[in-house]
This record gives sequence, structure tokens and C-alpha cells, in this order.
Amino acid sequence: MKKDKINENESNGTHRLSSTSARRPPAIPTMKKDKINENRRLTATEVKSQRSTSSSPRTESAAPAPIY
Repeated sequence: MKKDKINENESNGTHRLSSTSARRPPAIPTMKKDKINENRRLTATEVKSQRSTSSSPRTESAAPAPIY
């Protein structure tokens, strides 16, 4: 009885952790990659056109991160 309960608890815990960890990581890196690519493009164009306003791309890149 004890062995069965321990096995069930371990299996459930691993399945739950694996499901949550498997769902979260793929979503986070994809979002980060998209943001990084967009930020790089925006910063590249903005830095070339607006070198004096280097603080604007930083605030824009920092703002969307906490929203997600």
C-alpha cells in the first residue's frame, strides 16, 4: 500500500511538473526570440535615425517584457 501510494505520488508529480515545465519553456523562449528580433530591428533602425534618443528603444524593449 505504501509503495503503491509513493509510486502514484511520484508519477503524478513528475507528470504535472513535466507538463507545466514543457508548456512554459517553449512559450517563453519563442516570445523572447520574437521580442529580441523585433527589438533588434527597431533599435537598428531607430539608432541609425535617432542616435540622440537612445533611451526610447530601451524603454520600449523593457515595457513589453513585464506585460507578457
